Amino acid sequence: MNVNCKKCGEPIFEVTPKNTATQDIIDFAKSAPFFKGTDVEKEGWIHPGRYCPNGCTQMLRNYGSGDLFKKLDEKFERTHTVKVLVYSGFTDIKEFKIYIDGYICGTRVKDDAPEDTVMVLLEPGEHRIIVRENDVKKANRFESQTIYFFASSGQVLNFELVPKEQTMELVQC
Repeated sequence: MNVNCKKCGEPIFEVTPKNTATQDIIDFAKSAPFFKGTDVEKEGWIHPGRYCPNGCTQMLRNYGSGDLFKKLDEKFERTHTVKVLVYSGFTDIKEFKIYIDGYICGTRVKDDAPEDTVMVLLEPGEHRIIVRENDVKKANRFESQTIYFFASSGQVLNFELVPKEQTMELVQC
């Protein structure tokens, strides 16, 4: 293979299962500035894919695990039957992070959420939601109150971010 990095022009190193020797990976890592002194050099293992020695390009490859992702996706959709929709009529909801049960959540690419709305799929049960401004370094960063809720299978829950005096409030509709 004679492929060069489109950014720096260096030759791309390709790792394929059962074809790339451990010593080849170690030799690559020793000569590659980006990988020198890393676990790749020490252990002689790196995920299958294509790598620029300067770290400009890293393209990971999946060999034969497509069914696994399909099964995981199907299980997710079977178990996550609650839809939570978060929107705001006066500001761009993308300027905020939605936290559900302490985790940042967002609309999956494949989900068809209404425009200007964040849609999150959840398992039925007890949950909590809070909305915070994206910019963590901003002084007086907005943070809504925490709302605790219970959701049943198939339920659709709507939350709206609304203005309240000098701040904003999250309201369950």
